[in-house]
Amino acid sequence: MADERALNALPFTENWKVQKASTFYKAYTLQLDGSAWNITDATISLQVNDNQKNTVLTADATITDAENGKFEFTLDSSKTNIAIGSHHYAVKLTIPAGDSNFPNGATFILLKGNFVVESHAFKET
Repeated sequence: MADERALNALPFTENWKVQKASTFYKAYTLQLDGSAWNITDATISLQVNDNQKNTVLTADATITDAENGKFEFTLDSSKTNIAIGSHHYAVKLTIPAGDSNFPNGATFILLKGNFVVESHAFKET
């Protein structure tokens, strides 16, 4: 069963953990009123800030199936090579004007939470 949440409940809180300097992957599917949400012209972006509110990581999502609202974040080791510890992230959805559901365009913060960077078990050689 899909995890369905109301649009007016945004942003959803979800904590992410990543190993420092390792690949991180997350995939999502957006639905609107229980149906696939066509995000063909949308942009989805990630921003991670440290505790001093300095931006330490940014990335754009890859929209993998726009008509069915599917997108993903794949962060390579160069992106996740940031300070170990707890940071804060947000994922923003931007819908341009002309969208059938939001004719004037819209911006939503979809997700937010802690972005925890942990040391990995392998020692550098």
